[in-house]
Amino acid sequence: MIQDISFLHQFPQLKELFLTGNPLSNADRYIAVAQLPTLVYLDGKDCSKLWELDVKVEERLWPQVIRVWEEYFANQINSECSEEDVQDLLKQMVRQLRRTPIHCYEAPEKFKRYKVESIATALILTAREKSKKKVTPSKGQRVQAGSSSHSETTLLSVKTSRSPVKKRIFPSSPEKESISNVEQTPKAVTASPQKKIKVHSHEKESYKLAKHKTTPEKQSVLLLEKVKSSQKYNLYEQEPQYSPQKQRDGTSETAEKKKRCRLPSNFAPHIFLRCHSRNNDPEDSETQVWRSAFEPDVFNKGSLTNTVATCGGNLVCLIDCESGRVIKRYKHINPLEDFYTLCWTSVDTGKTGNNINLLAVGGRAKDICLLHPSQLICYHSYKAHTQSINSLLFHPTQTTWLLSGGEDRKVHLWDVGIPSLPDYKTNCQKLMTLETGYPVLQMVFSLKHQHLLVGCEGGLFGWDLPKAPVWKVVRDPAVVYQLPKTKDIQNNEDYVVDGLALLSADRFAVKYSGSGRIYICSLIDALTNNNFKRKQNVQLVPLKTMEWSKCDTDYLALTAHIDGLFMACGDDIGQIWMYKTNQSKSPSKSSRLQTPAYILSWPDLSFDSSDQHQFSLQLDKVLVNSMTVSEDGQFLMACTSKNLVCLWKAVK
Repeated sequence: MIQDISFLHQFPQLKELFLTGNPLSNADRYIAVAQLPTLVYLDGKDCSKLWELDVKVEERLWPQVIRVWEEYFANQINSECSEEDVQDLLKQMVRQLRRTPIHCYEAPEKFKRYKVESIATALILTAREKSKKKVTPSKGQRVQAGSSSHSETTLLSVKTSRSPVKKRIFPSSPEKESISNVEQTPKAVTASPQKKIKVHSHEKESYKLAKHKTTPEKQSVLLLEKVKSSQKYNLYEQEPQYSPQKQRDGTSETAEKKKRCRLPSNFAPHIFLRCHSRNNDPEDSETQVWRSAFEPDVFNKGSLTNTVATCGGNLVCLIDCESGRVIKRYKHINPLEDFYTLCWTSVDTGKTGNNINLLAVGGRAKDICLLHPSQLICYHSYKAHTQSINSLLFHPTQTTWLLSGGEDRKVHLWDVGIPSLPDYKTNCQKLMTLETGYPVLQMVFSLKHQHLLVGCEGGLFGWDLPKAPVWKVVRDPAVVYQLPKTKDIQNNEDYVVDGLALLSADRFAVKYSGSGRIYICSLIDALTNNNFKRKQNVQLVPLKTMEWSKCDTDYLALTAHIDGLFMACGDDIGQIWMYKTNQSKSPSKSSRLQTPAYILSWPDLSFDSSDQHQFSLQLDKVLVNSMTVSEDGQFLMACTSKNLVCLWKAVK
């Protein structure tokens, strides 16, 4: 009978192992796999899933162990340390790690303890070998347990799917499960504004790393670099002036802020990434990337960082705009999931006094997944709708209130609570349900008026949200907004309101499919003298009417800068239409059709002739599904229908 498997490390070339019939736990089997780098079959079954778990656990544990190392032990080892000193230091570090909360909910406790001690051992041995050069492993590297070698984790490209038709098609019953995963990408090369894009497939190099980590699938990365300058027209001649980074003390003057954040004179392609491919297929150009949002700054309330989250397929990627690297990635365990929407919030846990950022995502599987990205945890997932979730929105002041709108023609208001650390227990409660009568596409909320605008496939509706809602169902909207009619669309039910953005406390922009227009309207005019006791029809009279593409493709969302100083909207041929908005206190209504400030054209894409892994890159009819703009106006992130995340950078 085998009761202790610690001897298995003596057989590193073992490919098949039988443990059935021995008094061993599941944790022992995980430990056996971790000790045998060439193991293929365990108890007659393929152990690739166990390898994936081993990699996932090590990625979760590595940054936590390195923090303990750097805080307590990094300066205690040098080239003169004897073997006895090293063993003593290892014992001290293991004791410290046992006293320190180490979180890894995917692994049994025994397996987690084994991995922590293995990583600590490898870390100390590596530091000793390199002490002559005074080099210690960095956080960007991961030490293989039981080895002194380092290997960088790489981005696994993944994908989503939605055909370029007007209506989405949903599966009958996708599975309800969620999981998080994190990977890192190789560095991307900054785009050159005057050269054609080069398409690089890093499939060969990534496959080597994948074999080193013993994961069975090939890994690939597609980076599109060096981009041809885009065309523009009606360009404003004024040059923007930027601060390199928003001041952390929050003392910047309003005038200075507006000066920094006005519409840049132009954007140039910076980095194009294919990071949402299904099955890591570099040729996947069918997956759609749907939404993106910049992460809040936990040190400066009301501000944003230059880290942006994107969703598409069963993946959520976090991208650093400065470097163009995918720094983290979460993968839903359900392969049928297709994330359509996401949104950020910052909550105070009450223990540290500092906020933590939480990310909510939802889509085809009808679940809302709550993520804590900094700790790489999907800590809660629950069934929120009976059909797909199309829109998510956190309340601006009640930071745990989450609005979700779906294909089931309902908007739910949830209190998702604050997760209690370190176990991340939370209590989600439904506070209210609003019945729209039509599939929900977009939502915005005016804090000044406590008014929720909901764009649907049958028009634009409004609700007045109470400050302290109690559970109830509201079957009728307070306001039915009558949008300007066009030659082809006369009935309110024919409006597909797929574009909605708040420009200020009193003004919003709205777009509906097939109109060729974007309308800027006033909430003050619409809500004056309305008591909301019964449903009312309100005719919207635009303050401004902006010219937009004449395409009739649905679900092309518009976006506005956080201060509402400019907005943008994509079309069905890869173009991005940029608009300057007028923020004067008393704007006058104008029937004159206003043209965009300029249009960013889709850049010319070509292959690098030296690339040995060329493949078909079919980019006919690129749909720009949505965009988002950084707070300093330096970066514009576009999500497309061809599995490309397109990062544009402001040029002076």
